[in-house]
Amino acid sequence: MKKITLLFAIFAVVASATFFTSCEVEDITKPVITLTGGENVDVILGSTWDDPGYTAIDDEDGDLTSSVVVEGVVDTSLTGTYQVTYTVTDAAGNVGTATRYVRVYNEVEDWAGTYSAEDSEDGNTFPAETRTVDFSTTVNNRLIFIKFSGRTDADPYADVNTSAEIASMPAQNFICGPSGNQADLTFAGSANLNSSTKVMYWTYTVALTVSTTTTNGTSVYTKQ
Repeated sequence: MKKITLLFAIFAVVASATFFTSCEVEDITKPVITLTGGENVDVILGSTWDDPGYTAIDDEDGDLTSSVVVEGVVDTSLTGTYQVTYTVTDAAGNVGTATRYVRVYNEVEDWAGTYSAEDSEDGNTFPAETRTVDFSTTVNNRLIFIKFSGRTDADPYADVNTSAEIASMPAQNFICGPSGNQADLTFAGSANLNSSTKVMYWTYTVALTVSTTTTNGTSVYTKQ
């Protein structure tokens, strides 16, 4: 009788152990990475990129922030959108990920676009012409003018002071005109800006680089 009782007891212990083992909950939950500042971040061209930070929490292992692996390079010297990836793995092998998109931008990007340009030089007014203004991908607050003053191959840049609403075009040399009829010209100028209407009022000079001959002009650029 005692042997039977003992056998039943052993069976009960084994059955109980099997029951509890089979009912153990498997950890299949991924850690959650939270990005401080959100998934989309804007950074000014030429500034310093400092990651706003992140946290990683797992329902079983707790705080895994120190184990997060960060991959991706943000080049603040060149405009564009850069991807930064964050990865962390918990004790059960579950992998949590998050991605941040960092946009490096030029502060005068909204001034770039298509313009109607009206030029006047030494008392002569010319018909309005459609021209393109682009922004620099490497220098913040810099605009690049395509065919300034109506002269082919003249693509000077201008640096903008957005708070003062002025722009300055340092003296720049260009070989302008078609082959066989080219001129070496120097461009320089300044402008007042109207940020609400996106109009630029330019005063400029165009001078033959090899002589003292100078043309004085004005140009009104109105964004279309």
